[in-house]
Amino acid sequence: MRNVRLNNPGKVVLIVIVTVFAIISFGLVGSKHLRPYVFQLAMPTDYFESQSEKPDEFLEITPSVYSFRHKFNRSLIVDTGEKLAIFDTYNVEHAKALKLVLASNLPGKSIGWVFYSHHHLDHIRGASELAPESVIAHEDVMSYVKDFPHIKDISPVTLTTDGDTDMNIGITKVEMLYLPRSHSETLYAFYLPSTKVLYLPDLMFKDAIPPFGFPDWYYPGYIRALDRLLKVDAEFYIPSHFDAGTRDDLLSYRNMMVDFRETVLEALSLYEYDGANGERLRTVLKKVYPKLAEKYGHRTGFDAMFVPHFGREAAGIYLGY
Repeated sequence: MRNVRLNNPGKVVLIVIVTVFAIISFGLVGSKHLRPYVFQLAMPTDYFESQSEKPDEFLEITPSVYSFRHKFNRSLIVDTGEKLAIFDTYNVEHAKALKLVLASNLPGKSIGWVFYSHHHLDHIRGASELAPESVIAHEDVMSYVKDFPHIKDISPVTLTTDGDTDMNIGITKVEMLYLPRSHSETLYAFYLPSTKVLYLPDLMFKDAIPPFGFPDWYYPGYIRALDRLLKVDAEFYIPSHFDAGTRDDLLSYRNMMVDFRETVLEALSLYEYDGANGERLRTVLKKVYPKLAEKYGHRTGFDAMFVPHFGREAAGIYLGY
């Protein structure tokens, strides 16, 4: 389904109402005819497809640093001479595609290190396809992984870290910037001072909004993390999803996230920030949608992800996260 601009905020409310109705209907009658229509309304297909339909991209950032995008995900690669370091492997399909690209563009080099940026399963699967000598991550990553025993394609962490950590991989220094209480308790960004490359896993979505309302994030800590990253002396800003960008893109993303929260916050202030009321939420949604659409409606996924993002903001304001 084509992502159509919702010029009328009432249409957004309709999506919410239809989605809620659908959930009830699924439980009561399991209507086969209702489901496709509801899913088309609630999840237009052009968010992930905007990236998935693009050809794979192997990009030289500097003579020793590269990025590889396959569909929605982007890895960072550092060539230390004899060995390579890979930052985030995502899944088996991504890792296999990366392996082929490395064989063509950086032949004869083994994988010395894989870094997991955080414990979320969409970032850390598939590393076994690359046969790394070491897997590096926050000390709590594997404790989360153990809660999902049905996932079999995650290589175990062999070297754990906690807090800000400087590490040498060959002659290249990696500054691991620990960002707790943000997108997860195990999150790192990675800075390469010799090349001024900054890798931003789930910390910048250029010209897009995060998917599904970005459920696992703590707003105050996430903004503090972005503010910290804006102070890094970087020249190249490489995100885990969507296109590479600049400091201005990171700042624009940060300001959008703040504006989104503050716009919902201001509207909810009329009700003493009480979001546990469907009628109030409908009223607030009607107020905030046109304001935010005017500023950010051009971003990929704005309409597709607006309702879950709005719900996540309202819940965060009400519950305190």
